[in-house]
Order: sequence, then structure tokens, then C-alpha cells
Amino acid sequence: MFRFIQYYGKFQNARGSLTDLPPWGKFLIGLAAIPGVVIALLSIVGLGVSILALLLLTVPVYRLVRAIGSLGPRRPIEGELMDDVVIEDPGQYQQGAGRKQVHGTVVE
Repeated sequence: MFRFIQYYGKFQNARGSLTDLPPWGKFLIGLAAIPGVVIALLSIVGLGVSILALLLLTVPVYRLVRAIGSLGPRRPIEGELMDDVVIEDPGQYQQGAGRKQVHGTVVE
């Protein structure tokens, strides 16, 4: 916690020294900061472009794999009804078997 207070004090000191500068000094510092701001903005734009390039390359491949995958034999999804399944004792698979009914009241 002490380090945070120390760093905050240094930040306030630097901020105070910048506000004490004359207007022409602030202008020169702002002018010197423009290339850094432009580079930061360009890096953000570059990140967006790289994500778009990634999507442009992967989405068609994903769709192709999905199309090819749907051509072959399909595996049943868990819980999906299948026509070729024979249940020997239909009574054990009734709706709600093994479930307890719960009643609740809300008291305000």
C-alpha cells in the first residue's frame, strides 16, 4: 500500500510540474507527444485489422469443415430420440421417474 501512495505522489508531482509550465512549454510537450499518440492509435487499428484477417481466413474453412462433416454418418446427440432403440421395460423410463416434487411458498 505504501508503494501505491508513493507512486501516486510522484504522479501528482509530475502533473503539478506540467501545469506550472508556461503555455509555449505545454505546446512543445504536446507537439512532442503527437508521434506517440499516432503510433498508439495505429497499433489499435492494426489489432483490428489483424482480427479481421483472422476471421477472413478461418470462417470459410470453418464452413467447409461443417459442410463436409454433415455429409458423413451422424452421431446421435445425448438425449436425442433414436428410432432403432428398443426399451425392454417402458415403465422405468417414464417422464419424471426418480424426481421429487417440491412445493415452496414465498413469504414477504
